[in-house]
Amino acid sequence: MAAITVVQVSIGGLVNPTFTAATAAGDTFTNDGNTIYIIKNGGGAITATFDDTGSISPVGAVSFDADVDVAIGASEDAYIGQFTLARFGTSVTVTLTSDTTVTVAAMRI
Repeated sequence: MAAITVVQVSIGGLVNPTFTAATAAGDTFTNDGNTIYIIKNGGGAITATFDDTGSISPVGAVSFDADVDVAIGASEDAYIGQFTLARFGTSVTVTLTSDTTVTVAAMRI
């Protein structure tokens, strides 16, 4: 699991942000509620799962998983967020079904 450094986007812009090779087993990034996560998928279709640590299981639920799954097609990019603090906390974990030719970045907007 790798910690992805969050970069700040400002009025002056952010030119050529650094993307990091993704880790299928999981990456984390700090979250302040104004963070987005960008996935550049250079391979086949994948799914990104964002761990919801804040949702409470409904009364009487036998099974409950409020994680967010995002399907990303082959050779597509995805811009995901914002991540509310109440639902995701100050550190978000994301796992991928594959990390082959996938790079990621986290940006605070």
